[in-house]
Amino acid sequence: TGCRATPGLDRWYLDHYVSIKRLEKQVRCKLGFPAPPSSVTLLVTYACNFGCDHCESISHPKAEWGLPFETIARLIREISEMGVKLLIISGGEPLVRDDLFDIIDLANQQGLKVLLCTNGSLVERHRTQLARGKLDSVFTSVDGLEETNDRLRRHPGAFKQTFRALELFQEMGVR
Repeated sequence: TGCRATPGLDRWYLDHYVSIKRLEKQVRCKLGFPAPPSSVTLLVTYACNFGCDHCESISHPKAEWGLPFETIARLIREISEMGVKLLIISGGEPLVRDDLFDIIDLANQQGLKVLLCTNGSLVERHRTQLARGKLDSVFTSVDGLEETNDRLRRHPGAFKQTFRALELFQEMGVR
């Protein structure tokens, strides 16, 4: 990689990176171009192993929609090139997707920080892959005490699974 046409250009660019980025920001502002968003949320699937009535993404257990990996890969490369710093992976339940860890790996390779939104129920099953996944943070939610939470999510044991997932993420060093 690097600049093959002008060998010294790589070193010069690295030495002047901060000044170049500052100038780029000034030019963008003067021309009226907005700064890139700091984060992008990507719904990788509508499939979910829960059936929450209050779900914002119309996810449910029989949903089949999900962008193909090639499309997601292109989106990840493009948002990285735009200057986005954080990729929020959401759904449905992202952990039902077989290629989720390929998506996380690609985001890491592109220099993006990754936040995973999960209901927590599949974390125990995928703990080894998640530990290798280089997640920066995780988001989950609880909707009341145990009985209320499990009823709203239509998933007996959801409350306990969520808290177990948080313990596992803490062991992995994920915030």
